[in-house]
Amino acid sequence: MGDMREDFIALNTKLKSDKARRRNEAVDVLDEHDFEYMAVNQGTTFLFREPGKPKVDLYPTTNKWKSGNRLYHGTIKNFIRWYMKQT
Repeated sequence: MGDMREDFIALNTKLKSDKARRRNEAVDVLDEHDFEYMAVNQGTTFLFREPGKPKVDLYPTTNKWKSGNRLYHGTIKNFIRWYMKQT
């Protein structure tokens, strides 16, 4: 029973570190492009509220973003390409 608990703890730790890595990579890429955003929910959601562009919620740990009622999937680089095309 103890081995299963240790395996679960190890897996949970790995998942948390993977999410943190994806979040940190997203921050680095967004900062390179000088995007303005607000991080909420302990950095699991980034809110983009730039005038003249659609409101977007980016979820960097899951490679998804939401604009209006539509949910998109893709890497942070896919998001940047999509966001830059928005007027």
